[in-house]
Amino acid sequence: MRTVTVEHLPPTGRGGSHRLPVLLPASRTSTSSPSTANVVTGATPSTSTSSPTLQLIAGFTGMTVQKQTSDFSANGDQNVAPPDTQLAAGPSNLLEMVNSTGSVWNKDGTFVTDFDLNVFYGLVGTGYSFSDPRVLYDALSGRWFSTGVAYTSSYASEFVLAVSTSSDPTGTWHIYKAAQSTLLHDQPKLGVSTDKVAIAWNDFLGTSFFEGATTWVLQKSPLLTGSPAPGTAVGPNSNQSGIVPSQHLTDSSVLYLVYNNSDCGYTGCNKGSPTLGVIAAGGTPGTSTFSWTESDPGIASTSNPPNADQPGMLASIDTNDDRILNSVWVNGTLWTGGNDACTPPSDTTVRPCSRLIQVLTGTMSVNQNFDLAHTGGDLYYPVAWLASNGDMFVGYNFSSSTDYVGFRVAGQPAASSPQTIVGAQTVQAGLALYNLSQCFPSYSGPDRWGDYGGAAFDPSTTGDVWVAGEYAGSNTSFPNCDWATYAQRLDFQSVQPPMVTGVSPATCPDVGCSPVTVNGSGFVAGSTSVAFGPGAGTNVSVTGTTSLTVTAPAGCGLVDVTVTTPSGTSATSSSDQFTYTANGPQICKLSVSSGPAAGGQAFTLSGSGFQSGSTSVLFKGIAATGVSCSTTSCGGMTPAGVGGPGNVQVELLPSGPFSNAVSYTYIPSLTSISKGSGSYLGGTTVTINGWGFATGNTQFYFGPNNPARNVTCSSQTSCTGVTPAGTAGTTVSVTVVVNNTAGSNSLSFTYTHRKN
Repeated sequence: MRTVTVEHLPPTGRGGSHRLPVLLPASRTSTSSPSTANVVTGATPSTSTSSPTLQLIAGFTGMTVQKQTSDFSANGDQNVAPPDTQLAAGPSNLLEMVNSTGSVWNKDGTFVTDFDLNVFYGLVGTGYSFSDPRVLYDALSGRWFSTGVAYTSSYASEFVLAVSTSSDPTGTWHIYKAAQSTLLHDQPKLGVSTDKVAIAWNDFLGTSFFEGATTWVLQKSPLLTGSPAPGTAVGPNSNQSGIVPSQHLTDSSVLYLVYNNSDCGYTGCNKGSPTLGVIAAGGTPGTSTFSWTESDPGIASTSNPPNADQPGMLASIDTNDDRILNSVWVNGTLWTGGNDACTPPSDTTVRPCSRLIQVLTGTMSVNQNFDLAHTGGDLYYPVAWLASNGDMFVGYNFSSSTDYVGFRVAGQPAASSPQTIVGAQTVQAGLALYNLSQCFPSYSGPDRWGDYGGAAFDPSTTGDVWVAGEYAGSNTSFPNCDWATYAQRLDFQSVQPPMVTGVSPATCPDVGCSPVTVNGSGFVAGSTSVAFGPGAGTNVSVTGTTSLTVTAPAGCGLVDVTVTTPSGTSATSSSDQFTYTANGPQICKLSVSSGPAAGGQAFTLSGSGFQSGSTSVLFKGIAATGVSCSTTSCGGMTPAGVGGPGNVQVELLPSGPFSNAVSYTYIPSLTSISKGSGSYLGGTTVTINGWGFATGNTQFYFGPNNPARNVTCSSQTSCTGVTPAGTAGTTVSVTVVVNNTAGSNSLSFTYTHRKN
């Protein structure tokens, strides 16, 4: 045990090396067969004033890989992907933990401070590195709790636990270390009740042999004073896997824990049929009064989800497995959830879905058991959380063949009909491709995504909840491997948001115009703003609850005019549409910002001035195929092109004017190499085939920072070069960079011991 004050921590301190976090499944033998549970989609909320509406109170981008690595530039162990996002909410601050970094924020998104978790837990110089953080604020005691795993290069480990001495996250914490073992304690999970603290994990020997689930239940009161805490250890039990303790938001002398016992190919279904394992830990830990009682209510079986899609890279996001990811308890009601495989309504494909389960602990019965899904898209890594009034909120990742990985939210108001979700909406869209091999060249396989999200009840309110998760960013310092996190505060409100029923005039030059009259309902003098698509209107004058005037900003194409008041933002409809006109064709938005150099990626252009049958869409001057246009939209398939950034324009045929240009980046790829091995001295001439090669600006690398020599390209699909020297007996990844744009995949080349 040690004591540490966050605001006094040094700015840097080296722990481990560049790495991906450890995550080990007990088994991956199950298949992605569709769930038999009821499948629902996130319906839009009712417009009735009596129906609660999901409100986005505040949201902001939290920790990112760019901020993490720049704030700790002298510390290589901070360059870690992906984030295991955790968020806790106290009376005044938010505390986020991702992998090896802790950060404190004000609730308006203002950054306060960040710190290295290896330093925080005292691991520097010990041979241990920190990973898999969990953090919560316990409103019952007014303290912050955090845990994670400290592990060595040989995967020996111990769990670490931190407990604050006050409600100030930048203040003093007591640090505990326990369960030192040659086993790896994979993904410790944390829960608290009135008098107990529980940490549960999966134990592995040598990262290969699953030993079982282990749980430590500790007396809470000694931890609040920095004293040694008596407790009871249970396991490892090979019939259980992925136990998750609950965070209790109201008083309970029993601490509840859950695990998924429904995928018979994963956990073995030790009860003989699909169930949810619900454990009640009662009495006093470390004494004869302690009790550990399991109930096993039946649920529809789950299975490992398929990998998730993103544009140009189908089945490229790793969705891991169907273990339970979080658990929260309020006044006899427990919510939990995890990944699943299901077939969404009106879909023909088995997709990643989010299983949500509600348990009534008074009767140990399952009251709700359903999959949240999206037709044509993938939902994964859900985090379901409760407000103290019983409202349930859920954050989750979403992606598809046309959507980069973003973060979405939905919810279920208290006393709603079972198996329903409302208010599904995107709070942060994905901005670019996500491909870990761009930052970790030796990495291959599906791209690891954050293994779980974070959520927290806001103790300063009665009905607000924060959720947080990863999204794919677009920072140019981390091309196609930029992770970022987003935190969103949520609430249900029964006051109807404003509504727009008409806009006059409905058209405007692209430089803007005034005045524009907006008709509708729910407008509030002095507290109303107006948006024309992404642009903010100015000079808003509310003439009554049903009418206002505004100056339209400069804009492009067809947009929705939305009105925002303290009650929320108006829903979009055909009644609020507004069109910007221009002299000639104009592109407002391209649905994808990058794609494979081989072409064949579907795209949609929105704008104005297009002509059906007389519009050509040019990617770097090459015409797209299958183009079909209306006056405001064009769709088609990208042609093949040279790797790197370039412009997309619209031309009106036969020789009409060109539109403005928007950017699009071709991602090169590799298909084959003529020789799979060669001398460690280098000098082997090889022909490499692929897509997107450029004469004079194409380079191939045989391992990190080891370029080939004498590269010449005869076409966009074939180049020759001479291998550099390497280490005999090693196999390296062959990658390509064209016009400073890294390729989407790699090939293999083995250095032999023979000389040339």
